[in-house]
Amino acid sequence: MDHSEDKLAQFSQVLKSYFLNQLAPACTLIPVPRLALDGMLIEIEALAVK
Repeated sequence: MDHSEDKLAQFSQVLKSYFLNQLAPACTLIPVPRLALDGMLIEIEALAVK
């Protein structure tokens, strides 16, 4: 998958649309040659604290 400033801007705009007047959560976008399995497009990592 090719990464570009335009795609990052689109991603940021969509993320902000979900959080409207709140701060969006921290997010990191790191391009990698491939993910664990063929056909994977994204990987999501989450940490929850109760």
